[in-house]
Amino acid sequence: MLTIAIGCSMLLLAMAYIEDVKWGLAEETIHCETGHFQVYKKEFLEKEEERALQYGISNWEHIIHTLENFDYVNIATPRINITGLLSTGEKSEGIMVECINPHKEIILNSDYADHPCLDLLLNKPDGILLGKALAKKLNVVKGDYVTFMTTTSTGALNAIDLKM
Repeated sequence: MLTIAIGCSMLLLAMAYIEDVKWGLAEETIHCETGHFQVYKKEFLEKEEERALQYGISNWEHIIHTLENFDYVNIATPRINITGLLSTGEKSEGIMVECINPHKEIILNSDYADHPCLDLLLNKPDGILLGKALAKKLNVVKGDYVTFMTTTSTGALNAIDLKM
């Protein structure tokens, strides 16, 4: 009887742990990545883009304003995901970039985000944050300049110098 009781207790403990992990992952995804829902054009999920931002939302400011007028919506924020090449002039790496609004991301991620990192972007309209591994690979530190190169929505190559 004792063996059955211990076995059931361990099973319940394992199930509770698994449920807690699932809950934590869901909360982290909501508060650090996607929010409760995302708005896309239908084609974005169904077709492959022939050019960058082909299926981007052109009236995104109106959509954000409309969403934020609902009582049950705390915040709506735009994000753009693009790929490109980050270069120091000596080394280059292909990267995936997420463009954000740091003011709104701090509010969205208030319980989970590393605010000192996001705070660095508040006073830099063209700021950039790199992961530690990428910064080490490119041999850059705070204050260095890097060049981000990608294609525009019309297909032309474009670049911008950014200060870390």
